[in-house]
Amino acid sequence: MELLLGHRRIIENFTLRLEKGSMSHCLIFTGPEGIGKKQVACWLAYHWLRNEIPQDAPKLSNYFHPDLFVLEPDGESFKKAQVEKLIEDLSKKPFEGYARAVIIDDFHKATPQAQNALLKTMEEPGVRQLLIGVTHKAGQILPTVQSRSQIISFKAPGLSDYLEHFPEADIGSVKRLIQGHRGNVSAVINGLEKGDNSKGEMLFRWLSNIGKGRRGSVYPVIEKVSEDEDQELWLQYLASWFEDLISLKVGDEESLNRPVYKEALQKQAKTIKMENIQALTEKLERASRALRSHVNTATVWENLLDDIQEAIIDDNSGGD
Repeated sequence: MELLLGHRRIIENFTLRLEKGSMSHCLIFTGPEGIGKKQVACWLAYHWLRNEIPQDAPKLSNYFHPDLFVLEPDGESFKKAQVEKLIEDLSKKPFEGYARAVIIDDFHKATPQAQNALLKTMEEPGVRQLLIGVTHKAGQILPTVQSRSQIISFKAPGLSDYLEHFPEADIGSVKRLIQGHRGNVSAVINGLEKGDNSKGEMLFRWLSNIGKGRRGSVYPVIEKVSEDEDQELWLQYLASWFEDLISLKVGDEESLNRPVYKEALQKQAKTIKMENIQALTEKLERASRALRSHVNTATVWENLLDDIQEAIIDDNSGGD
């Protein structure tokens, strides 16, 4: 899958620069984590080294070239030996052609001394070189380095970007994947390609049965949800259900995340009180904090789903 999502203008701009041969020698890619900055950097450096106009968009794949160096932090920082080894490698002749490219992932983790040393190395005459620093914390890059670099700002892809590539996907499911994976492009794409957009159907069926006045068995749901590594995504599923209830209570049917369950949602919206929906939303937040604290997962979900079931059933006798 292409990682062009949301970065079309940046890709087109770099393609034009490659055509004209007008690339800056030092670039800093900034923006949220997990949105494809490093992949775009590899794509750009690969084609720049080959002195060619790219015919493809950035993909989730490795772009190997003997004169492309990718440096990643060893733990929480770059070790002095890593930087010294890179500078030593850059002092040698290129394996192919006349150029070298360096990508520094998590550039903000480089010490001030390392940042200055790398930039100085890249500015030495003789060999044509390209340095791309990738970071989600641009504020930790030295002002002197920033002033001698071109800053390229990346933004997280929006809902429309995903729907352009996955036109058959359910809008509500895409929203939940984006929220549940905190905008991580690779994770969202992986979820859509694997069909994880239907992952929450068991939970939604259980919720819709409550809307019919039945106390559905909650234990299969608890078992499934509590064993899943992605707890936040399930909380987002529940949050989207509550959002739909609120939308229906205020007469907004166009904003439903899950229109396939519209009938069940309408029945619940007629009876449940707005303050009870808000109370359930607060319980979601408390459950999220509890799950992050590594308490017993099954217990958290049992208490939460029991509270939801009780609130919806208890409100069947009246509304606002």
